Amino acid sequence: MKPKNKHMKRFFTEVLECDPILGPGLLQAIGLFVNAGRKKSPFKQDKYATLAEYLDYRRHDIAKPFMIAAIRFGSGVHHTPEEIAPFDELEDLYVQHSILMNDLYSYDKEIYEARTINGSVVNAVHVIEKLMSVSPTLAKTITRTMSFDVEKKYYALSEKFMRDPSLNDKQRTYVIALFDCLTGNLFHHATLGRYSRYAEYPVDCRT
Repeated sequence: MKPKNKHMKRFFTEVLECDPILGPGLLQAIGLFVNAGRKKSPFKQDKYATLAEYLDYRRHDIAKPFMIAAIRFGSGVHHTPEEIAPFDELEDLYVQHSILMNDLYSYDKEIYEARTINGSVVNAVHVIEKLMSVSPTLAKTITRTMSFDVEKKYYALSEKFMRDPSLNDKQRTYVIALFDCLTGNLFHHATLGRYSRYAEYPVDCRT
């Protein structure tokens, strides 16, 4: 069903015209994300018993279905369900990396807003800081180290897929598209103006 807003209606029409096969999946994922945000605000959930509990919540909050649908739409390659099924773990690693990168670089902004407009902090750095009773600087270092681990797992799995003779070219194209998006996570979040202007603590990015 098309939205009533004329700009969104035009967007929906253009998406479907661009790709009638992948377009509906992208639009459905956008709708699910928007509806979920209206029903359950993440800003009311700023306390977590474990880091795993927080990450599980963020997998849904960060709109995994939308992110994956957008990557598939952007690649323009049409897969069967059987062709895309082997990449569940790779997709999950991509989403984990997105969570960690987003939280690492948005932390200072969230803290600033918590102090100035009474905003809540929904962030892995903050969860680590509170659960482990460590400084924000150390919590950031732990978060970045976790992202290194995810990157290593992701790279190893990507290499395995790219060397798998049973994969076809369409599947390899999807693996490459996911990899390109993962490598862009760090650059995007590190240079995003709405995050960098609040930066207070430099992050040591050495392995």
